[in-house]
Amino acid sequence: MLKRQPSKDRLEEALINMINAQTSMANRVDHTCQRFDSLSEKHIELAERQNNVERILNQVLQVVNEHTKILENLPNVIKEKIGFTRA
Repeated sequence: MLKRQPSKDRLEEALINMINAQTSMANRVDHTCQRFDSLSEKHIELAERQNNVERILNQVLQVVNEHTKILENLPNVIKEKIGFTRA
């Protein structure tokens, strides 16, 4: 039986270390990809919520503008109803 040569042992050890390092790196990359996917989903959800808020805000502003016009015209309507006219 032949004795193992020290350089061959070191080469095998280096290969094992390299494989372990690659496995560890692949796991970290996979974890990072999963987190990125999760953040992307949250980003989409927040964008949809923001669009809904903006849509509702636009509806509220439209109602406020309509009410403002009504209130601005109210004194004239009241004067007309009670028969007040300028001479």
